[in-house]
Amino acid sequence: MKSFFLVWIFTLLLKIALAAFVPLTADESYYWMWSHHIQLSYFDHPPFVAWLFFLGHWLEPFANLIRLPTVVIGHLTYLVWYLILKPRFAWKEYKLWYFLALTSPLVGLGSIIGTPDVPLLFFWSLSIYFFQRALNEQKAMQYFLLGATLGLGFCSKYHIVLFVPLILLFLYWHGLFKKVSKKNISLTLIAGMIFSLPVILWNFQNDFASFRFQIDHGFGSPTWSPEWTYGYTLGEILLLFPFVVFAALKARETEEYKFLHFLAWGPLVFFFISSFRGNVELNWPNIAFPSVFALVLFSKYSKQVTYSASVFWIMFYLVGFGSASLLPKGNPIAKPFREPFRFRSLANVQTQFHPLYAGTYQIASTIWYENKVPIYKLRGMSRYDFYDTLPQSLPHEDTFYVIQENWTSLPDWLIKKGYKTSSVREIEPHFVVMKVSKE
Repeated sequence: MKSFFLVWIFTLLLKIALAAFVPLTADESYYWMWSHHIQLSYFDHPPFVAWLFFLGHWLEPFANLIRLPTVVIGHLTYLVWYLILKPRFAWKEYKLWYFLALTSPLVGLGSIIGTPDVPLLFFWSLSIYFFQRALNEQKAMQYFLLGATLGLGFCSKYHIVLFVPLILLFLYWHGLFKKVSKKNISLTLIAGMIFSLPVILWNFQNDFASFRFQIDHGFGSPTWSPEWTYGYTLGEILLLFPFVVFAALKARETEEYKFLHFLAWGPLVFFFISSFRGNVELNWPNIAFPSVFALVLFSKYSKQVTYSASVFWIMFYLVGFGSASLLPKGNPIAKPFREPFRFRSLANVQTQFHPLYAGTYQIASTIWYENKVPIYKLRGMSRYDFYDTLPQSLPHEDTFYVIQENWTSLPDWLIKKGYKTSSVREIEPHFVVMKVSKE
């Protein structure tokens, strides 16, 4: 256990250093903006990511360490999996899982980025741990804590709901319902309801807008585009790494870890099916990744797979960071590494045009974070988001300016109110400042 904690602390410090160095992405700046408007929940996502940024407010003067609460909770996920796998694997075996997770883009490097996926993965993992304990020990407190972590997971990202049907399927498949305490399961339901109450109350107060948005976002298309399914399948195989997928499929887990197959392949299959109804983001099934890595430990190829996957991803990061400024724009390797820098160059526009609005939440949030001066997305531009709910998104001036991507259009209500528009500055390669005036 001493070896585990030494490695855990060292890698935590490494991730904190990286988190301080890497600029916030546009989405992170958006969640940071939420943290200055604390609510029970939000239109786009549940609130936990904003709560984490709120806890980091005192760190704003120190580079990008406002991410620190997110980095810590993401790194605690590794500790939870140590506890999940400890009954079966000593450190010398568990370390294979650790390095698979640490070098994985979504579970490793990606966990320094403050997104809803980080607390989701933590509470998903805690739910596995308390389910494991509840099934084996049948203590009321374990059932209650299972419900609490599921509720907090629901306050992180809605994908936590997949845990319940997958576990029910596992219990049915292996005839284990008889081991479930009917008395204690009510504690799970009560705790789950209590700890998910912020999201439920917000949606009740707002006509269930967030629930409806997420359902439409994932299943809203009436037609199927083959690229959704092909792209999803190939993307997940690459992110997991092909040898990892092969080893996990060949795993022969012991009786007490049979639930791993349901929690590993269940989310991946669910989102594969979803890809026939909409475009699935590659990070959505990240809850499956730790279980897939755990299955690798039950394979005779575990050492070879861990070595090949870890070396590949380390080389990928070195090439990506080293060549982000050299490779052509749009290059798939360089693109994710350029993302944190995409809108930062627009920050100085705020000092040149007053009052200034933005065409997307990404532009507004990035400029706001960089300058620490509020700027709002113009109401009705791009898709509906949290900015559209704020009164500051609706200008009352006769003349104002909008910084937007050059392929986007201004909202129709401007014309109806008699505003005229003209371009006053082009910012290469994709941005333009528009003057909007009643004069």
